[in-house]
Amino acid sequence: VIIGDFNSHSVTWGYSKNDENGDLVEVWAKAYHLSLIHDSKLPGSFNSSRWRRSYNPDLAFVDSNIEVMCKKDVLEPIPHTQHRPVTIRVTAAIAPNLVPMHRCFNFKKADWGGFSEDLDKKVTRIDPTPENYDLFVNALRNTSKRYIPQGCRTKHIPGLTPVLGAEYKKYQQMFQRDPFSEDTIMAGTALKRRRKWKELIEGIDMIHSSRKAWLTIRKLKKKSNITANQVAHQLLLNGKALNKQPKILIRWQTDLEETHFSAPYTIDELNAGISHLKNGKAAGLDDICMEQIKHFGPITKLWVLCLFNNCSSTLRI
Repeated sequence: VIIGDFNSHSVTWGYSKNDENGDLVEVWAKAYHLSLIHDSKLPGSFNSSRWRRSYNPDLAFVDSNIEVMCKKDVLEPIPHTQHRPVTIRVTAAIAPNLVPMHRCFNFKKADWGGFSEDLDKKVTRIDPTPENYDLFVNALRNTSKRYIPQGCRTKHIPGLTPVLGAEYKKYQQMFQRDPFSEDTIMAGTALKRRRKWKELIEGIDMIHSSRKAWLTIRKLKKKSNITANQVAHQLLLNGKALNKQPKILIRWQTDLEETHFSAPYTIDELNAGISHLKNGKAAGLDDICMEQIKHFGPITKLWVLCLFNNCSSTLRI
């Protein structure tokens, strides 16, 4: 890490044009494989009261291997001076993401048998009306806390496999002993590249982001010899339909006055609707997950069915 006042101008660190010293500094940094740590959004480290402008004479160069580990900060001005302190923070190559403490249910370790039985006993004391829905939600929450384990990982690293976890622990020990040793830097660089490659491969999705997937494939493959004229010719061929069929006119029948929508819901319809629910979906405003609904007992399902029919007949939610 090299920090100092280089007294040089370059467009790379915020000046309008280069001078001789700036060109020499860039050549020197390139020759020794150094990278400039600079953020154009940060204020200048020197504020000239004469020219009423801020400049960046104070530069920080680091080895190219630890460039991704360094971050520059410009602090508040020093009183009665025109300078601002500059700090360079060196972090580990891979650091866990700090997430807020929000406990989530671990449905894989839930006691669904006890959950269904306990909830069936509690709903028998609640009338199936819209006014009592909050009581039902509270009973469901208390039962879930008792039979479904909860937890939260405040420090999480996505894509960290058991093999990478062992290497990450070894890298942490090396970083605590000497963060600037060659072995530590090489281990951190290799670990970060491996994790980045894993995230790149797992993030390729031809269904939701085909453009990103094709860009990745093009970077890995050699350039093809297909010309633009060949692409245009194939597009013209694809646009010509081989067999054109006439459009079929669909005559919709008018709705009858009496429909099956006025009939009350049945238990078979409720079970069919619950069976089509997908796990892993976000909970609604009542904070009830799909996994909890799927494990309702028979008495709880009848309670929900009576609630739906009550809302349908009284036109109240």
